Amino acid sequence: MEFEKKNIIWKIIGEKNFCSFKYITPIKNFCRNEKNLTGFCSKQSCPLSNLKYATIIEKEGKYFLIKKIPEKSQFPNKLWLKIPLSRNYVKAMQQVDLYLAFWPKFFLFKTKQKLTKIHQITVRKKIKLLNLKKYINEINEFNDYKKKKIEKLCLNEIFEKYIEQELLNRLHIGVYGKIYTRFPIQSIRNRKYQKKINFKNIKLNKDLFENPNRIFKRETLTV
Repeated sequence: MEFEKKNIIWKIIGEKNFCSFKYITPIKNFCRNEKNLTGFCSKQSCPLSNLKYATIIEKEGKYFLIKKIPEKSQFPNKLWLKIPLSRNYVKAMQQVDLYLAFWPKFFLFKTKQKLTKIHQITVRKKIKLLNLKKYINEINEFNDYKKKKIEKLCLNEIFEKYIEQELLNRLHIGVYGKIYTRFPIQSIRNRKYQKKINFKNIKLNKDLFENPNRIFKRETLTV
């Protein structure tokens, strides 16, 4: 009776017939059902046509062994038995061996294969997340360093302006005496690296005309 039911379902959802989970390609047909063991559309690996079936599912990082019980085929809500497995890969494999000890070798081998595949995918996801966290931390550190550098530059500019004002005040008071008598001092603001001198405002002394061979060093105060 069970064999007849299996054949009837496979005749309705066969390789050439329509199925909502089927993905047809010119080489081979694939199955998109998450409970499928192999991913191929075949009589042996179809979770709908087989009355006795076992597979593995992953939800939120947890592994579950799902078994189809033929005795409860009349109750669709109780048809699949969900067994939680350990997160440790070795212990999970031992549990699969224990629960599928008297099952066909096809299901035992394929469930182990699917478990290894799911475990590898979860490990890769965790590694990617760790790398992302490291990258984000490096970016945050670089941004903090940039902010500190900008703050230091702003403080240096303020300090330089303060020194400039203080020096100019001292010159006007006459603290430096007759050191800067030959040429006037020009305060160039907002042009830090400019070294041009305005020659119209320069008053030449008589010593320059009397002794033309003498070279005078021009002293300018730049900011």
